[in-house]
Amino acid sequence: MSIEGRSVLAAIALAVLGGRVACAADSCGAGCPKAPSNARAVSTLFPVPLPMYPTPVLTAGLARGQRRTMLNVEATIATSALALGTPLRPALFIESNGIPMEPLSGGVGTPLITDCSTPPPFSCTLSGTFWLDLDQNPTLVGMPITVALIGGAFGGLGVGVPVTATMTVRLTKK
Repeated sequence: MSIEGRSVLAAIALAVLGGRVACAADSCGAGCPKAPSNARAVSTLFPVPLPMYPTPVLTAGLARGQRRTMLNVEATIATSALALGTPLRPALFIESNGIPMEPLSGGVGTPLITDCSTPPPFSCTLSGTFWLDLDQNPTLVGMPITVALIGGAFGGLGVGVPVTATMTVRLTKK
């Protein structure tokens, strides 16, 4: 078996055993030697155990914020086929350099939540679109931007259920 094949098997084993897997698929590729300026997408490589909310699940960075732009993020957490009929309550929240993104500007205590507990579903997906006007948040202008998908099992319902997560970050002109 190749080294790549063994690495994938080791990561899957960690996920099944509840270990944290640090790698993700990234549109930047090869570790991103230079941060992209306008767009980036990241996702889990394979299903990972759903942590307790609030836990950083994915992060994506852009080179720097610019005036007269909006930061737009689409994010999804979805159960894998390995979680058939398992009750769960996934939650997600997006922040940029620690600043809560709209429409959830109330902070990490006000995430998007979906209740997939009764009756137990075959799958559960939670998606959201978030935004931040950089002119209204001048601390982000000229600075590197790190966007974090904060997610997990809200109230502990579904901790450890295999999920996939994806996030697309775009800086767009107004």
